Amino acid sequence: MLPLLILTVVFVGFMAYYTARNGITAIAKEFLGYKVMDIYKYTSRQVALASEMGLTDRESVYDSLFSYGMGTLGGTKGAFFLLSREGKFLRSSVEMTEAEKTFLHTKLGEKEGGWVEFTAGGKSYVGVGIYYSDWGLYLLLANEREEFYKPVNTMLLAVGVILALSVFIATVVMLGYIRYLLKPVGYLVETIETITRTRDLSKRARVEYNDEIGYLAYSFNTMVRELELAYHQIKNYAYQTIQAKNREEKIRFIFQKYVPTEVINRILNISSDSVLIGTKQNVTVLFSDIRDFTHISEQFSPDFLVTVLNQYFSIMDERIRSHKGIIDKYIGDAIMAIFGAPVQHDDDPDEAIAAAFAMKEGVGVFNAMAETKYGVIFRIGIGINTGEAIVGNIGSENKVDYTVIGDTVNLASRLEGLTKKYKASIVVSEFTRGALKRPERYYFRLLDFVRVKGKDKPVLIYEPFPVHEVEEKLSYYQHFEEGLRLYQQGEFKRALGVFEESVKQDEHDYLAYMYRERCEYYLANPPQKWDGAETLLEK
Repeated sequence: MLPLLILTVVFVGFMAYYTARNGITAIAKEFLGYKVMDIYKYTSRQVALASEMGLTDRESVYDSLFSYGMGTLGGTKGAFFLLSREGKFLRSSVEMTEAEKTFLHTKLGEKEGGWVEFTAGGKSYVGVGIYYSDWGLYLLLANEREEFYKPVNTMLLAVGVILALSVFIATVVMLGYIRYLLKPVGYLVETIETITRTRDLSKRARVEYNDEIGYLAYSFNTMVRELELAYHQIKNYAYQTIQAKNREEKIRFIFQKYVPTEVINRILNISSDSVLIGTKQNVTVLFSDIRDFTHISEQFSPDFLVTVLNQYFSIMDERIRSHKGIIDKYIGDAIMAIFGAPVQHDDDPDEAIAAAFAMKEGVGVFNAMAETKYGVIFRIGIGINTGEAIVGNIGSENKVDYTVIGDTVNLASRLEGLTKKYKASIVVSEFTRGALKRPERYYFRLLDFVRVKGKDKPVLIYEPFPVHEVEEKLSYYQHFEEGLRLYQQGEFKRALGVFEESVKQDEHDYLAYMYRERCEYYLANPPQKWDGAETLLEK
């Protein structure tokens, strides 16, 4: 806007100067023309007078005309020229060069006089010429150009001063007005800078006028208000997220002592609607129990037993976890562990058996400490079974347990109980043996073909040994198993002979004595219906 204003003022000033110059020039032309006409009239009178008197000396007439013309100038910085049509300068008040004379004669000859601009004696002149035809003379009255346009130049200077003052005043007024108009923009910019610097979204821009800038400030305030609301919501969500994370960590810290980490992760990652839903999957279940714990508990106080059991459970827990198992629950002095839930692995049965041997080793470590410190020695029995079971968070809306249920679990519990009957530290089912990925690592001594309480279908049970531990007794076990095959086929007399030989070879083998007694019993009391399975009536 300011450049436009300046251009307008400059244009007005220029037009004023141009108009003034043209006006003064026109007046001056008329004035000079009037004086020239006066000289012309004077010349006519002088020529007429000279003719009446019979004077033929033109020089005197020329002198008279020149004197009259110079008098007409009235002391101004002017000049008077009298020259013939042929270009001869008869009289001249200014010394001129030949070139200047030729130029002036040519200009006068073009229009037979009139307005002419020329140079004489190195100065610029403007003047009005007239042609006197009677004598073929040019009469030229002129003024110095500078003197002639002096009023115009004075006016130009005044116009320039006025123009400069006008531009200055207009600029000051315009800048003040612009500043006044842009004051709301300054407030808006200041608010934006404050919000950017302090990140305080509670700041608002001032709305000064009900115009486009005011509408812009109002829209900006609306945007900031919405951003403030969104920011508070985000902070609230972030706070709730942190609180939830803290609660989750607290839950993990507290419940990891009771529930395996894998179970906690699964519970926290599933929806509340599905938390009570169980799924069927293949798992390997391990039960372990401390032998004669009832007798041990009668000898010590409850707080002492809790201390000892906690140390024992810590050792067992470490060994179970190291083989990808989780502790499902502690049942008094017993432990129930799961392999294959919630995360399944291809070698869960192998890991379960490896964990059982690690637990046996752990009992040895515990006994080495407990016998000296507490006077206590623990012996444990372990039962392992593999099969399909229902796995999940089972319970009510107020109390759930992550566990497994089904015949697979029940059989594993029964097998743990059979460790007492068969004097074996570890008893596994035929299902676990059949599911092993690396069965060559163990030798499985066949213990029996049993029908446990609560099940109609009998199952083969084994006691596993690391292969390197039975190399010397391998032939003995093979001979013993020959007797078992005869026994299961109902050939009790032939089986009896095998077991009697086994007793002679290893008088410490409890199974040899047990089967010898069974054969003697069935020889004395032949069974009515024999399928080779021993039916157990107790758990």
